Amino acid sequence: MKIGKRRNRPEPHIPFISLADIAWQIIIFFLVAATFAVSNALNLDIPGASGKQQAQQAPKTITVQATDTQVLIDGKPVPFAQLQPRIAEALKGRKTEQERAVIVQGRDDLTFQRDTEIMYAIQKAGGILVMEEEK
Repeated sequence: MKIGKRRNRPEPHIPFISLADIAWQIIIFFLVAATFAVSNALNLDIPGASGKQQAQQAPKTITVQATDTQVLIDGKPVPFAQLQPRIAEALKGRKTEQERAVIVQGRDDLTFQRDTEIMYAIQKAGGILVMEEEK
């Protein structure tokens, strides 16, 4: 009995065209989704004079002393949630940059995150930020 030749099975075929379509759709999705991201960047108004000159010229300059656990406005403790409204209230009626100056004195244990939150609250309240270095 004669047995015929075996037929060779075709090699499996992977459709790469559909993979390219999927990759293209993912790229388009991320490009479109990235345009909807809202940027709440911290925009600082940098005053023209140095911090010490401005503090001397401005009447009743607001001073914020901050540690990681406590915030003081002009020496009085304030809950962090009340920082922005209290600064906005203190800045009512002040028009010039010198009058709106807020000095921030950070201590050694002040974290970068807390410092950024304080600067953001001052900016939202309408203050001009003046940083003071601890010596």
